[in-house]
Amino acid sequence: MKPLQLLLLTIILLLTACSHPQVETDYDLKTDFQNASKTWSLWEERQKNECGTLNRDELERTRFYTALNQVMNEKGFLKASIPAWLVTLGYTMEDVLEHPPAMGIGGDSNGHGLGMGSMFGCGDTVHQYHQVKVIISFYRSDNKQLVWRASGAEFPPGHEASPLERNEAAKRLVQAVLKDFPPK
Repeated sequence: MKPLQLLLLTIILLLTACSHPQVETDYDLKTDFQNASKTWSLWEERQKNECGTLNRDELERTRFYTALNQVMNEKGFLKASIPAWLVTLGYTMEDVLEHPPAMGIGGDSNGHGLGMGSMFGCGDTVHQYHQVKVIISFYRSDNKQLVWRASGAEFPPGHEASPLERNEAAKRLVQAVLKDFPPK
């Protein structure tokens, strides 16, 4: 395979692998999510401890809280002063360093399948990029016990993105994180 073809194939694979948020979910198997009330509220006192960089950027905080409200509403959950679920939302922007594996060509020195081989490679480059991570947690309001948590990570919109594009990206990420809530 020619180097240009290999590069294009690598780029295509990276773009398709990273096009959707990566989501991890965990929950308490003993909790009856299906028969619980569909009411929720942001857990303000706990929120202060879990929100990561969300505290530092008012625009991002508003963007993610708005997305959370929209997605919960779309799922049929209502905000309430006495809710079934207390919810926290945390957000961080992480710098990620990626060291791709070196690619190389090996050879056989004597043609008989045995002997000294040679290996040379290219791949000393390090890629740095930003990744947005959102963590949403649900606690039972009666005993304040954590019963469901999911996190999702993806590449944020670039610096040239409009506020509308940033809002849409925040909502897509929150939708992905809440996709499997409540668990069945």
